[in-house]
Amino acid sequence: MEELTSFKLTNDEVPMRCTPMHSASRTHLTEMTGETGLSRAEKMKTIKFLLYTPNNPNNAKVLDVDDISSLAPVNVKWDTKVLIHGWKGDRTGFQKIKDAYLSTCDCNVIIVEWKELAKNMNYRDSKADTEIVGTATAQLLDSLSDLGLPLSKVNCVGHSLGGHTAGVVGNRLTKGRLGMATGLDSAGPLFDSNKTPIKNKLDLNDAMFVQNVHTSIILGTKEFSGHSDFFPNGGVKQTGCKGAQEISYGLCSHMRVLDLWEETIRQPVEGHQCSSWNRYKSGECDHNTVAVMGDNINRRDELVPTDPVYLADLDPTDPVYLADLDPTDPVYTADLDPTDPVYTADLDPTDTVYTADLDPTDPVHTADLDPTDPVYTADLDPTDPVYTADLVPTDPVYTADLDPTDPVYTADLVPTEPAHTPDIVPVSSIVPG
Repeated sequence: MEELTSFKLTNDEVPMRCTPMHSASRTHLTEMTGETGLSRAEKMKTIKFLLYTPNNPNNAKVLDVDDISSLAPVNVKWDTKVLIHGWKGDRTGFQKIKDAYLSTCDCNVIIVEWKELAKNMNYRDSKADTEIVGTATAQLLDSLSDLGLPLSKVNCVGHSLGGHTAGVVGNRLTKGRLGMATGLDSAGPLFDSNKTPIKNKLDLNDAMFVQNVHTSIILGTKEFSGHSDFFPNGGVKQTGCKGAQEISYGLCSHMRVLDLWEETIRQPVEGHQCSSWNRYKSGECDHNTVAVMGDNINRRDELVPTDPVYLADLDPTDPVYLADLDPTDPVYTADLDPTDPVYTADLDPTDTVYTADLDPTDPVHTADLDPTDPVYTADLDPTDPVYTADLVPTDPVYTADLDPTDPVYTADLVPTEPAHTPDIVPVSSIVPG
């Protein structure tokens, strides 16, 4: 079994945040249109459950919860793997994982294909549809349970939006509890907040054992929501992910988790709990708690709930591996350089502009985020439409001026206007008659 590095990021090592998928900022993710207009029942009809087994590894059999005879090919004595793709995905994204399972075990592999809903250009609508997909999948598993399938032998594995869909599956089951739920870089946008109910996203209560693998904290969730949360390569940048696409979108690392999971099916991976990369390299964590990432694991060896595990990337024989883990690699260090102008502009997650505008190439982006920017502080032209947005609320001119209903109010804000100074003399300093 291959042993891997583990490390945590300190507050000084927060990685660069950039524009998500397909050049769309998080604003665009929530504003693009494309609602399907289908009813809930019609949406459920678009979801396909595709069964693969060692007897039919390439030609799927379609399972229909309303047709009990279609469920007969499922071998209820075998383990069952339920695979759920994410936004813009389809069955092809899980082909290698399906093949890896069928080459290593006698098991049922069910791919949940919800591409008709996932192809929606409106990310927010596709996010909402994960509840429908999860509920439909839970109904299928309940029906299989009635036929003798132990739900404790089911691992529901989801990627991106599919990761949270796996959580919905576990939450909606009525005939038992999932043995395992696995989130493969479960989606972050619109999930990393209290606005999404726990019942509609992956949580450690959704299965007997919940495992999360985080590979892109740009597109994936940063929340610790499992019994074990693994961060291969710190969850920052994965093997082979270089160039403009990775630096701009994080999409390569977000998709890399599928290859990583395929590798763990063939050989589970160990990680050591460790507080920093440097401590690991110095050997200080060699005897720390070990957790195993993968499907066929001894759960007694896992860490306590919510305890994060940080790993280096997988294959040390990969020619790209050493460069990816070399702190002197110019791509690697640029991603973690707090002096990077894009990096520092993107830092504040509580900034209202930050959450709405993540395009580091937007000329307004850096000006809007940096209160010391000369454009921000020097723009006091009342004819400028951005004037009111640029005012600092604590600006003495702003707070000391008189009547905001005065029609001359905006003109009074020009610091060089002769009439301006008498207008802002504090009332307490005026000597009576």
